[in-house]
Amino acid sequence: MQSESSRARAHPLRRVGEQPEPGIVPGSGPVKVPAAKLSRVDMVTDELMELIRTSRQPGDRLPTVDQLGEQFGASRSVVREAIARVAAQGLVEVRQGDGTFVREPDIALVAKSLTHLVHFSNRDQRSLLLDAMETRRVLEGEAARLAASRATPADLSRISHAYEQGRRAHDREDRAAINEWDSAFHGAIADASHNSVLQLMTACVRPLMDEVRSMYPPRRLASAIKDHELIMVALLSRAPLEAAERAMEHIDHVNTELSHLLFDIES
Repeated sequence: MQSESSRARAHPLRRVGEQPEPGIVPGSGPVKVPAAKLSRVDMVTDELMELIRTSRQPGDRLPTVDQLGEQFGASRSVVREAIARVAAQGLVEVRQGDGTFVREPDIALVAKSLTHLVHFSNRDQRSLLLDAMETRRVLEGEAARLAASRATPADLSRISHAYEQGRRAHDREDRAAINEWDSAFHGAIADASHNSVLQLMTACVRPLMDEVRSMYPPRRLASAIKDHELIMVALLSRAPLEAAERAMEHIDHVNTELSHLLFDIES
C-alpha cells in the first residue's frame, strides 16, 4: 500500500487528496474529448459519397436502396435520406422507377452553394465585395500565371475571342454584352490554368464579381478593355510573371474604383 508521501511524489503538482481536473487521468496526461457523434444518416451519407468517389463514374447506376442498406447495415429510410442529401449536392440523379445514377460534378452548382454560404456569413455587403476583390486578386494573378504556361492553342483562342467580343461590345456601348464577355474573358483564363480547384474558387467568386461589374461607371469600362489587352498579350507571349502582374494590376484598378464607388454610396 502506498504511503501518503509516495502518492504525493507520484503527482508532485497536485496536493494529496485533490481531485484531478476534468478530462485528466492521473499519470496519463490530457484525454481527448470525443467529437460529437454523427447520426446514422450522416455516417451513411459519408459512406455513400466515398463509394461514389472511389468506385463509380458519371453515368454509373448505384445499387438499389435495399442493396445499399445491406452493404451499409442501415434501414431503407436512412439510405433514402442519405441519397437525398447526396442528390442535393448534385452528385447523383434519382430517376423515378429507373434508379439512382452518378452525375458529372457540376462546378456551377457547387459554386452557387459556396456563394450562398459566403453571403450568409457576411451580411455587410460593402465588406463582402471588398473581401471578394481581395480574394479575386490572388486567384486572377495565379490563374494568369498558370495559363501563360499551360494554355493550349484552343484555350488561347477562347481568351482572344472573349477579349475581341468585349472590345466590340464596348465600341457599340452594349453594357450587358460588356459584362457578359468580361466574365467570359476571366473564366477562360481560369479554365486555361488547368487547375480544377482554382477553377472552382474562381467560379465561386464570379457571382460577386457580376455585382461589381453592374456598378462600373462608363469611364471604367474603357480602362478594363485596355487591361484585358495587356493580360492577353502576356498570355500569348507565354510570359507567366508578366501575365500575373498584369492580372493583379487590373484587379487593383477595379479595387480602387470599387472603393470610391462604395464610399460615395455610403456618404
